[in-house]
This record gives sequence, structure tokens and C-alpha cells, in this order.
Amino acid sequence: MQPFFEWFAANVDPSDPWLILGKGPSFELRSRYDLTPFHLLSLNHVVREQKVRVAHVIDLDVIHACGPAIEKNAQVLAMPWHPHERNSPGQRTLEKIADELPVLRRLKDEGRLLWYDLSTSPVRHGRGPVIQATYFSAEAALNLLALAGVRRVRSLGLDGGSAYGGAFEDLQNSTLLANGRANFDQQFEGFARTLLRTGVDFSPLDLPAPARAYVACVPDEVLPAQVLRHSIRRNTSLSVEIVIMPAGSSGPTPPIPGVLIAPRAQALVDLRPLWRAAADPNELVIPEGSEGTEGPGLAIVGSDLAPAVPELAALIGRRVPLGTLQAAAGGRVRAALLPDWNPGWRRDSSSQPHLLYYPSDGTEPWISRGHPLAHLWVRDLLDAVARGFLKPEVVAQEIRRGHARPSLLYQVEHGLEEPLLVSRRARLLDRDFAPAGAGWLAPQSPAHWARVSRAIGREVRSRIRRLRARSFAMDSPGAPEPPAAAGQ
Repeated sequence: MQPFFEWFAANVDPSDPWLILGKGPSFELRSRYDLTPFHLLSLNHVVREQKVRVAHVIDLDVIHACGPAIEKNAQVLAMPWHPHERNSPGQRTLEKIADELPVLRRLKDEGRLLWYDLSTSPVRHGRGPVIQATYFSAEAALNLLALAGVRRVRSLGLDGGSAYGGAFEDLQNSTLLANGRANFDQQFEGFARTLLRTGVDFSPLDLPAPARAYVACVPDEVLPAQVLRHSIRRNTSLSVEIVIMPAGSSGPTPPIPGVLIAPRAQALVDLRPLWRAAADPNELVIPEGSEGTEGPGLAIVGSDLAPAVPELAALIGRRVPLGTLQAAAGGRVRAALLPDWNPGWRRDSSSQPHLLYYPSDGTEPWISRGHPLAHLWVRDLLDAVARGFLKPEVVAQEIRRGHARPSLLYQVEHGLEEPLLVSRRARLLDRDFAPAGAGWLAPQSPAHWARVSRAIGREVRSRIRRLRARSFAMDSPGAPEPPAAAGQ
């Protein structure tokens, strides 16, 4: 029985593209596309409907249900060394099970049974990477391909939601969400981690790739725009190209459609739904409830408005009133997105938007230590630095230009998320800090003991989380955070 990664290295060119096929509704779209350029990898029961290069299965129930189809339609079968049984991590090894199940024994004898170590088992059999599947097997499949060196992966049938495609209606009452999860959306968290860690180019086959976002910023917004870029990549479960341009710039017509986002925003959720809600070619789609004096901080732009993207992105960045935005878009603005997509935050609100927004009022986390959500912004900043996406020299440069408080570099150098917990020496650096061109000292409000106590608790939890992640990474080089559970 051969390890998956050894088989892959000997038989597959990693520059070849792959297509992962799941049981979601978009599986039915495969007849619309030429699949011949792709190597195909099926998840679970999909192998009964489609010939594939690799059939991927985590749970033995699928082998019992689809054994003949796997032998007929799959070139090889890839499974964990400790497969799941009835949606729970199993204790038996694949080698022992293969001796008991005729279909696996035949595949093993033919050299068609491959194994890998899955993170849901505490026991490691080989020296290769440990593959994570926190919620669903699609996460493991994408991890397998990315860690094998594949650079471009597409998908059909990995749609989220809570439904199967028509070809799998007979499984609705037996395998649908049998692992107890509310829906398939949770698999997207694993996709986002894999994309951030490996850089694999991944997108649904029925969407333009890569997805694009446009950010127009003025000089003192360079640092928040970079943190926004990282927050989008950190949370989004498909590949995104984020174009950051100087506000007021004009250049070649950018490739679109895309999403326009204010540079002072910070993504907290997966932005995947925005590229599903594409605009008509000649319109700008904005969140509902954007009719106030402060206009929308996000919009989806249609392809016919490509020449106006730099101007429209700058207007979105300034959050101009709706009337001004309509004039720039030729009156073709439609409010159709949920209000939660409008970047914002209010102290008196119990709900949290999909994107935070830090207005230019002197409380921005890069200006002041006193913002109640500064730790969230600094968390993405530190993660960008730790992963090599943002150099500490950029932070130091923005401090020298007067665009960021001096104590921010102390936080970067010490990996400290909580601005309220910086040392006295670092606080003194901010005493005379005045943002460039502001003419006033940035408010560094004294911290109340209750806020400091909460900050200490958050920092302790954060350090524990980072230690756990580091320990898991040592066990499996390059792997994401420790898993919770896996299924289906």
C-alpha cells in the first residue's frame, strides 16, 4: 500500500490543474464545461456518477455503499490510515481493514489503494504531512492536492448550504449532514486556511477566477489597506486578487467584475457570497440602507463600468453620499446586498457586521490605543507580519511618516495584540504623537481597569491558541490549526 504523496510525485505533474467534485447542486453543471484539461478527484459517493483519477473517501460507510463503483470508475482510492467509521474517527488501520474488506484488498493488491495521515487521529503512521479535515472531507481533499504541490484547483459541487445535487437525492435521508453539522458552509473555513497557508489557486469552476477586489487609498491609508488585504485573504475561501491603487489614480482599464471596498474596512467573514451576487454589466450594486449622509463602503461593480473603477473605488473609500455615487455611475446604482455587507460598527450595537469600519476620527487602531476593537485590527496586522505578507519595515515607515502611532511597532516586535497592554515605555512614545497633517495630538485615552482585565484575558487566550497552533505545526509542517472534528 503506497503513501499518497509518493504516488503523486511519481505519477502526476503538479502543474496540471485539478477539479474536485462534490455532491452539491453545482455538480449538475459539469456537462457545461470541458473537463478534459483537469485531473478529477471525487468526494465520497460522487465516484458512482463520474470516472475520476482519484476517489477520496474518509468514512468506511462509503466503501460499503460504493465499492463496485470505486473499482470501476477510480484509477486510485485515497483514504486516511485510520479511516472514520460511522462519521467518527476509527481505531483500526487501513491496512487491517483492507485485509478484511474484499474490495479494499483487491485495490491494495492492484496498487490502487493510497493512504495518508489525517489530523483526526492522534496516531501518525508516516513522515508526510498530516492532512486536516475539521468538518468535511472536501477540506482534506484540497489540503492533499495543495500539499502535493498542485497550484490550480477548481471545484463543482462544493456549494455550502444544506442540499445535495439531483444525482444524489437518494442519499438525502442517509448521508446528508450525517456528521451533525448544520450545513456545509463550515468547510469554507478550512478552504480559507489552506489558501492562506499554501497559496494554491482555488475557485469554483462556475465563477470567474480569481475573484477581484479594488481598494483606493490616500497616503495615510496605506497601512490599513494592507491589513484589509490580509483580512480578506485570511477569511475568504476562494482565491482573491486585491488591487490597491492610489485614490485619484488613472491607469489601464482593470479586469472586472469585482468588489470595491473602503480601505478603512476590515473583513471578519468569508467574502465568497459577494462574487455570487454579481452585478449586471452596467450597474453598481450596494448594500441596502446606504441612503444616509455616509454612503456605502462596499459595492459590486459590473463589467461595463470598468473605465470608472478607479473613480468609483475612490468614492467608496470616501463613503460619499449616495447621490454623488449615483452621478459617477450614471445613475445605475442598485441597493440589493444585505445591510450587513456595509462596513461599520456601533458601540451600542449587539450585532457585528461582516466588515468593520474605522472612520477618520482619531480613534483608528493604527492612530490610537483606545479603540474598543483595536485588538481585532492588530491581530490581522500581526498575522500578516508573521506570515511574511507584510514587512515590519512598512509599519516603521508609516510611523516615520506620521501615519501610525509609535507604539504600534512595539506591538509588532513583541507579537502583542492588545494595545492596552503595551509597556510604559511604549506608551510614552505615543505621548506627543500627532498624525501627519492633523494639527492635534492623537487621543490615547487612559485604560479603565475593567477594559485592561478583558484585554489580559484575550491576550492569554490568544497566546494559548498560538502555542497550540505552533505545536500542531511542529507535528505536521505547514498544517493549519488543530482540528475539532471531521465528517462525511
